[in-house]
Amino acid sequence: MLSNAGRVVCSPLFRIGIHELTLPEAHRRDFDKLPDHICTGLTVHFAKRYQDVAEGVFG
Repeated sequence: MLSNAGRVVCSPLFRIGIHELTLPEAHRRDFDKLPDHICTGLTVHFAKRYQDVAEGVFG
C-alpha cells in the first residue's frame, strides 16, 4: 500500500534533492489518499506503460 510507503518515501526524497517522481498508474488512487503536507513540492507523474516513462525522461 502506497499510503504507508508514501510517508516513508517522500520525506527522504526531499533530503537527497529529488523533487520529481514517476509512479505506476495503479498507485494513483493510493497516492491521492496521502495528506497534502506529506508530498508538498513533489511533482508526481503516473505512467501506464514504460513508453510513458521514456517520453517523460527522454522527451
